[in-house]
Amino acid sequence: MPKVGFRNIADGLRRSIEAGEIGPERALPSEAELMEQHGVARTTVRRALTLLQDEGLIEVVPGRGRFARAGTAPAVARTEKKYERVTEEIRRLLAAEGSSPGDRLGTVDELADRFGVSTGTTNRALAALETEGLITSVQSQGWFVGDLGGEANRTDAVAGRIRAAISDGEFPAGGSLPGEADLAEQHGVSRTTVRRALAALEAEGLIETRPGRRRLVLPGPEGRS
Repeated sequence: MPKVGFRNIADGLRRSIEAGEIGPERALPSEAELMEQHGVARTTVRRALTLLQDEGLIEVVPGRGRFARAGTAPAVARTEKKYERVTEEIRRLLAAEGSSPGDRLGTVDELADRFGVSTGTTNRALAALETEGLITSVQSQGWFVGDLGGEANRTDAVAGRIRAAISDGEFPAGGSLPGEADLAEQHGVSRTTVRRALAALEAEGLIETRPGRRRLVLPGPEGRS
């Protein structure tokens, strides 16, 4: 079964708001209900809800829960159009003559100001382009033009170094790996590269992701301490 991410949850709630299934008079499902429905950790649910709040689609009513803002059904449609516009504008920017791998695009705030949209809309556009491998983020520096060939090499290199550390007992079975930010700083790469390296190791059965995004080393031929 495909893994559900916070963007998948946000997209589903956004569609329900657009269809009028969730309105100002009816609270969104609780965090616990969304966790059970999607089989994810609370942090994943909260990231989805925060994204919708950043987009101005929902609001928190103290003591009552989260509700769609009045008039958000048409607002969702407008947000979708903005998201598509920003995605295409950045795509054109990447295709422009003189755009090279490693060129800096800017931070989320800088790009949101540039395109005149919210940071939530900007984040959605960047996430879509990152999935395609067209851009990459670097911790505390912003977003950059991607390099598909170079990215693959960096991912393999990071995965290899972590694999060796597991084999050498530096990361023993049952223990947690350092967080994405720490690994990114340690290896001098973006968090995107780290995520891809960790995904490769998880596919090999060396590690697994636990609630709260902790990665545990599994017992096995290479993961045994």
